[in-house]
Amino acid sequence: RSSDLIESFKDITEHRRLEEQVRESEDRYRALVDLGSKIGEAVVMMQDSDGVEGRWVFVSDRWPLMTGYPREELLQMSMFDLISPRHREAAKVRYRSILSGQAIPGLVEASITRRDGAEVHVELALSPATYQGQPASVAYIRDITRRKQAEAKLKESEERYRLLFDNVPIAIWELDYSEVKKHIDELRHSGVTDFGKYFEDNPR
Repeated sequence: RSSDLIESFKDITEHRRLEEQVRESEDRYRALVDLGSKIGEAVVMMQDSDGVEGRWVFVSDRWPLMTGYPREELLQMSMFDLISPRHREAAKVRYRSILSGQAIPGLVEASITRRDGAEVHVELALSPATYQGQPASVAYIRDITRRKQAEAKLKESEERYRLLFDNVPIAIWELDYSEVKKHIDELRHSGVTDFGKYFEDNPR
């Protein structure tokens, strides 16, 4: 009888230890999800499930807002349903690597298509995980569409200035083109819009 009591005590202790581990794990994930929401990141978990590769098995509240899909619909879909075709194969390679236990260092950029057809640029941090005893991938996703649009506008502006600098009939010695930029800005403020015609009519 004494041995039975000892054995029962061990069983209860082990059960409580496992419960505590589960509780700590849940608290950790909840903290990560809450943190992601506060900084504007979605937290998702993907796993091969019911014959679907990369199916979402968990999505935080932020992901439906980013994608335009309701949570219930997302949980029936794969990550590859939304990834842009030009990024899809690379995404599959990364996903399979993560499921094999490999870490993906740094951040990854990709594009997804929202439910309304709009393209959204996202930045992802990926890491391996376990869900219900099976390999999974956790992703922390940030919408960087505005940043990409700003970068595109900056590039367009730089190219426009470069074109003007290359065609302006002024001797240029400064490597930073500061004097030419100043001259062009002055012309723009004076109302000049067609610089090619202006320089053709006013050669120097």
